[in-house]
Amino acid sequence: MKHRLCLPFIVAVLCMSLPACQEDMESRSFVSKFRVLGVQTTPPEAIAGDAVAVSGIFAPVKGQAASVAFVTVDTEWIAQTLGPILPDNVDTFTTAELKELMNALMSLQGQTSEAAAPQDVLTPQFKAVVVPVNDVTGVATLPAENLPISPALIAVMKLLEQDGGLPVYLLACSNGTIDTRKLLGDVNHLTDSQAIGDLGAACKGPNATALVAFKAVNIRLAGDSAANTDPLNLNPRIQTFQIEKKTHPPNSPPGETGKMICKGTDGCRDPFRFQVSVHKEDFQYFQGFERRENEMEKMFVSWFSNGGEFSNSRIRSDDAQVAADAMMAGNSAPLDQILADPQRNHWFAVDWLPPVEGGVFDVWIVVNDLRGGIGYARYKIRAQARNY
Repeated sequence: MKHRLCLPFIVAVLCMSLPACQEDMESRSFVSKFRVLGVQTTPPEAIAGDAVAVSGIFAPVKGQAASVAFVTVDTEWIAQTLGPILPDNVDTFTTAELKELMNALMSLQGQTSEAAAPQDVLTPQFKAVVVPVNDVTGVATLPAENLPISPALIAVMKLLEQDGGLPVYLLACSNGTIDTRKLLGDVNHLTDSQAIGDLGAACKGPNATALVAFKAVNIRLAGDSAANTDPLNLNPRIQTFQIEKKTHPPNSPPGETGKMICKGTDGCRDPFRFQVSVHKEDFQYFQGFERRENEMEKMFVSWFSNGGEFSNSRIRSDDAQVAADAMMAGNSAPLDQILADPQRNHWFAVDWLPPVEGGVFDVWIVVNDLRGGIGYARYKIRAQARNY
């Protein structure tokens, strides 16, 4: 059964009705079981000639092996099937020009123009690649060579009038195995993105936990939008992480923990100040959705940990607020001065109160620019409690 090339943009994460999902929902920032923290595509916005890597960022559970099936449109099928009969610069053609070209090509092959309808002859099936989740970092990655963006692919997207991006499904299966044949059969029968939870049935095992996520990979369709003059979107990069103004390296391997001594003599009773900065070049101008002039993208940070409490689970930086205010006022000068100041890091700050008895905890930081860009880092932190 044929499937639409792309679905309306939605990012969804669903927990299936398996044993681990019978518990009450935990708070947004507290991690006690296997869960999805984010989905990153690199690059977050692609053009013809690019290849896109997809990473699922998960909170792993010690002793529970997990794997991820990345389900994507078979872009290689499109390139191999249409590439030889389409001109090299097909990605710059308008939709009308492409329709005329495809009708001509189909006519040469003895087909009528009705038979040349894109939705009938161009839509490929999906393919699935299963990779393990790293039990230390919690990351599973589909290498970029699995998702090449060809001019032929962009031509198909234009013909099908799909400008919301390429669909990518992630089925994460913890303590179980993935039935790839069933997964592909279910994907090819979906009628809308709200039904993605059905894909979890391909995660098999008596104690299995299934999580399903969906993300649209943003593809730049040349020549069809004024936004094509904007720079391509970048993934935000975490530049600095500090605990009480002491800098710690990102993604530290086991054993390289940030050590904190709790104040007082009766356990951990006071919060610690966390600060993270995002590279200033990752605050980008883009064609706004509501206004015709460019605006500065907004940046948010989400905090996660398997212990303790955050004062806020999702925050927006002071610099991002200044950026928004400056652009709303039509005056970019103050913003340019902020971003050009080498002494000013673009900080996101939060307070974290560890459990009173202290311990060693994982902390995940996920940066989101609201245009599909994701940055992340993981830290292992030791909170030493006196008299505990």
